[in-house]
Amino acid sequence: MTLKTNPTVHAIRPDDADFVWVQGDQLYHRAGFEVTNACPSEYRQMIHEAVNNRWLRPVAYVRESEYIWEKIQS
Repeated sequence: MTLKTNPTVHAIRPDDADFVWVQGDQLYHRAGFEVTNACPSEYRQMIHEAVNNRWLRPVAYVRESEYIWEKIQS
């Protein structure tokens, strides 16, 4: 399978400086995982292990126009 990238979309990953920002005393991540209470505990443990081992990583996609605008403001 070949994945094509779109030049008008930016992927922001946890290692990127723009993935986390601080506002006041709050720390915000651009993307994350939400596991519902209905998720069985054995799956929660597998998800936790996958995230800790970086096999599963959050990624945020933003339009180039939003990304450029954010860079201009900072």
